[in-house]
Amino acid sequence: VVQDQFLEMRLVERYGFSGKWWQYSGGCTLIRYMTETDMRTMCLRVNGYEFLANAAGPESGELVLLLHGFPQFANVWAPTMPAIAQAGYRVVAVDQRGYSPAARPSEVEQYVATELCADVLGFAEVLGAKEFHLVGHDWGGLRAWQVAAEHPAWIRSLTVLATPHHNAFFEAIE
Repeated sequence: VVQDQFLEMRLVERYGFSGKWWQYSGGCTLIRYMTETDMRTMCLRVNGYEFLANAAGPESGELVLLLHGFPQFANVWAPTMPAIAQAGYRVVAVDQRGYSPAARPSEVEQYVATELCADVLGFAEVLGAKEFHLVGHDWGGLRAWQVAAEHPAWIRSLTVLATPHHNAFFEAIE
């Protein structure tokens, strides 16, 4: 019980859902909340892990996947998500590997770029998208650059905030 209360407290802090109605559904520690908007929390099972995610917009809309930076969580996108959803897109922001409570492997090897990239493609796949719009900020921006470079067939558009392309960055500091 204390662990569940702690998780609920962390989600209130992290996602700013204070004062909302909560329901614990077990399993992947999925917390649902009822609000006036259609913003909802979901669990994505990808690559053997369970990732918490915020979602809004019609499920039939084109997917816009949002990747947060360090040391942020998916909730950093909460102010942005309603506008994207109102434009008719299905927008999903995921707590990435190392941030989601059930996606924190202890082995450093589980955080290599190829694994993190596979998570992003896995998010799109479990959400039913064969291609998607990708938006990344900071650390999520670095990941977005990599996904777009290595898997261009999946990407409809790429938007990166506050993160230069890694080749340009390394060239500038040399």
